[in-house]
Amino acid sequence: MEVDIMGDFPTRINVGVRKRTREITEKWIVINYDYVPNYCKSCKLQGHNEKECFIIHPELYPK
Repeated sequence: MEVDIMGDFPTRINVGVRKRTREITEKWIVINYDYVPNYCKSCKLQGHNEKECFIIHPELYPK
């Protein structure tokens, strides 16, 4: 499954399951992410979030 890192990650997906009778039933599957990288939506770089961004908060940049 692919997700857009700029958007919200889905917490569940709907999956169609075909039974032996060829009937299809729907089942909701909960998604647990092992690792979600930090991503800054302002500067579009991984490794930090918007609270730690040097572009938004230049005072955080080590001199």
